[in-house]
Amino acid sequence: MIIGLVRHFPVNFKFEKWSDSATFNQNMESYNSEGIIPITPDHDFKKWDCCYTSTMKRALKTANIIYDGQSIPTDLLREVPLKSGFQTRLKIPLFLWALVGRLQWLFKAKIQPENREMSTHRAREFIHQHCISHPRSTSILVVSHGFFMTCLRRELLKLGFSGPLLLHVKNGKPYKFKK
Repeated sequence: MIIGLVRHFPVNFKFEKWSDSATFNQNMESYNSEGIIPITPDHDFKKWDCCYTSTMKRALKTANIIYDGQSIPTDLLREVPLKSGFQTRLKIPLFLWALVGRLQWLFKAKIQPENREMSTHRAREFIHQHCISHPRSTSILVVSHGFFMTCLRRELLKLGFSGPLLLHVKNGKPYKFKK
């Protein structure tokens, strides 16, 4: 069995490099609602048996472009939500907002809408419901999001799949996991 994880195409949005908490949260909402910038993939996506996609706009559009068949949307593949880690009017660099938010995710801070345990549960649920329970499909394409793909990877490795390390996930590139 082969599972191909693909990050959606780039989003047509530029984050402000420095922002206060309110602006950071607004930027995250804008990012989630903007369109994509289609790119020419360097892979033939037509050879996959089936395709699952996140229900977020950017993933749905990407799946419609790269996969010829009918993709199957599921909320289980949505990106891990990110909010400002604290309230301030002080402008802070974007990378610090992301770092603080993901550390809070890791350590189960209640300010973040989802924590590591919840994300891991979603990834595990998706894999068991849609990949493991469909042994007829030998190749499954999954269009999701960069951070959530790391959760999927971790769960696939636990199930005996082998695949690449996902440090900087490129848009529109398939990362293949085999068992």
